[in-house]
Amino acid sequence: GQMAVSAAPAAAAAALARVLRAVMARPRQSRAWGLCGLACKLRSRAARAAEPTPAPFVGRFGCRGQPSHRPLHDAVAAFGACAGQRLAERPPTLLARLLPRLQGRLPEPPRVQQVQRASAPEAVQSEGEATTAAEAEFGVPLSRGSKEHRAVVEYFTKTLSGSSAVHVVSLARLHNREVYRRYAKTAGSGETVMFHGCKTLANEEGIIRSGFDVSHCRSGGLGYGTWLAYGASYSSGGFVHADAAGVRHIFVCMVSYHYVVLDNTTMRVVGQDCAYPMWLLKYRTLAAAPTSPRPPPVATAARVRRRK
Repeated sequence: GQMAVSAAPAAAAAALARVLRAVMARPRQSRAWGLCGLACKLRSRAARAAEPTPAPFVGRFGCRGQPSHRPLHDAVAAFGACAGQRLAERPPTLLARLLPRLQGRLPEPPRVQQVQRASAPEAVQSEGEATTAAEAEFGVPLSRGSKEHRAVVEYFTKTLSGSSAVHVVSLARLHNREVYRRYAKTAGSGETVMFHGCKTLANEEGIIRSGFDVSHCRSGGLGYGTWLAYGASYSSGGFVHADAAGVRHIFVCMVSYHYVVLDNTTMRVVGQDCAYPMWLLKYRTLAAAPTSPRPPPVATAARVRRRK
């Protein structure tokens, strides 16, 4: 039978022509099998294209929130998107890692390991070391001199509007491929850099290891959604964990618009797998310097004469 080919890009048509020429170049006995395999592939591809894509859900409150300091936000979002592309890549298979060794040459390190080596600081301070086993497994410390570190820290401090001065202890990018791949399916509708704090270290470790779990949500009702703030000042105001040394922990997250339950000028509540903790930032608040009282004005000779 004749196959009707709909309008397709020139690249797809050229690829189809190459496959047909390769099939027809085979011996006569294997042509039928090749044509049957090609027809099955085209049928499955057409079935996937015909499946309706679910429209992004937006709650009854609509989307009204917008991040502040837009240029800084966009710079951090660009770093998050770049890191997400590396996380979405499939790691090399065991055979690909062992084959160079069998051939007598050392394998090239995976791309993610190259990023870890390039971004690892020369000496990590003791106060910036991993607090939990999950952070030690998935966290990649960023050097203070890197552009990514400067961009994330600057955006964090800018969104601490009206808060006291802070000292950033450490910043780590979280590499959890399984969690990010679930989030990447919802990130096509746009991404926003937002903040999330945990009051307990156990919740922080669970988020690093398994991502945000809506079923553990209590605010707004059971399973309401994951709460995230547009500015770090809201999360830092009482929703972050502080260890015995006074170091606070906060997540800097990538958030999508795929399933929005609530969105206002302060925060956004999203559904399952609609947020990914891209960075874990640790900081310490600095006490404001005490202001010395002003000395009383010195009475001049002219003022003394006037009083007399």
